[in-house]
Amino acid sequence: MKCPNCGWEGDTNFCENCGTPMPKSQHTGDSSETDDWNPPSPSGAAPWNSAEEQNWDGTSFQQFSSDEGEYPVERASGLPVQVKIILAILVVIFFIIGGVFVVTLAQHNSMDDPKGERLSDGWLSSGSYEVGKDLEPGLYFVEADEDWVSADINGSFWGSDDQYEGFDTFGYILLEEDTELILRGGRMIEADNAPVPEADDGWYGPGMYLVGRDIPAEEYFFLCQEEGGNLSISTYDSCGPEAELLSAASSDSRYFFTPTEDTFIHVRWGIFTTADQALPPEPVNGWYPAGMYRIGEEIPEGIYYCRSDENRTVFADTLSDSNGSSESWLDSWFFDNFGYFALEEGAYLEVSGGEFAAAENAPIPQPVNGVYTAGMYLVGRDIPAGSYQLIPDEDFDAYYEILDAPSTDYEHQLDSGWTDGEEQIIITVEDGTYLNVSYGTFQAAS
Repeated sequence: MKCPNCGWEGDTNFCENCGTPMPKSQHTGDSSETDDWNPPSPSGAAPWNSAEEQNWDGTSFQQFSSDEGEYPVERASGLPVQVKIILAILVVIFFIIGGVFVVTLAQHNSMDDPKGERLSDGWLSSGSYEVGKDLEPGLYFVEADEDWVSADINGSFWGSDDQYEGFDTFGYILLEEDTELILRGGRMIEADNAPVPEADDGWYGPGMYLVGRDIPAEEYFFLCQEEGGNLSISTYDSCGPEAELLSAASSDSRYFFTPTEDTFIHVRWGIFTTADQALPPEPVNGWYPAGMYRIGEEIPEGIYYCRSDENRTVFADTLSDSNGSSESWLDSWFFDNFGYFALEEGAYLEVSGGEFAAAENAPIPQPVNGVYTAGMYLVGRDIPAGSYQLIPDEDFDAYYEILDAPSTDYEHQLDSGWTDGEEQIIITVEDGTYLNVSYGTFQAAS
């Protein structure tokens, strides 16, 4: 049978196209008679012949009868609702993709940066370049005009990641085929034609150096130049988006580092010279600032005491060399507030988050209302031998360890433990041992 609303033909009780109840034939005859049959109107009036005859505007509702009663059905023509929804979603997606296309195209065709050019001295000026068209791909040396030079390297249209490099003096960038470069604040030249940086009275300034070309592969001594800031030293196996970071270090005073041949070392906020020209440390009232020191050459071996800046964790690490490798680490201490550690000649000491002095210069900790803060104490000097109540911080279980020497070796650990949810536990210490407490406080047991 044919739907009286949209003309869809089928044998179901309802039109699968618009939902209108299908007419039920009460007569017999051939198929031609059925096709021409018009159902009676719900009001019992003359049958429908067309929407025009019924003054129907295509949007009104008409009551239709079925075996289950009367209900309104919207008589609408056109595409099914599901198809309209899908089309609307596709239109939205199209506009989103179009917006991304326009923005990306604008970025890759920015008129803010004029075209760069080759200067008479062989250098390339600031500006935009298409790699493979305006210049050959390869390694380039960039140099700042004043105090900053930046390089935006945009990948192929839908391709590789974009890259940004910035240098306060000079550095290297790797340009690949079919990328776009926007150079600002400086100039550049092919790496093979780049000048070799010169030391000023034996000191090199900030910048990125190619080890083996710009500086020899040997040990260097670094000094922080930024007051209140941190010297930064990073090394990479290459340039470009695939470059791997080999090591990274920072210090607010001094550092030793030995770069490897054919790597790139990027130095920020500091200067450096060969290690044999290292400046001797200058302790203030016996206290050395955070930094890196050669044990036996700059500071004697022995037992030292470190204390933190602004009540934070203080770290003391010893290393076998200055290569920056994880295999160089020998020992590592960290303390809440303060603690003791032992040093042996021939290694390097790196302290961060505080300052340090020989153990005999350590101040005697003073309890507040009988309560001692977290930290490492020498029993018999800092606190008397006896029993103490260990009290955890509000959000953590407290940890303690009792040692016969200021070492991280387990063979020197006499006892250790956590409060494990207990409000407090009792520990007993003897003269000559070290008590290290973290995440809690303690007081004499009553």
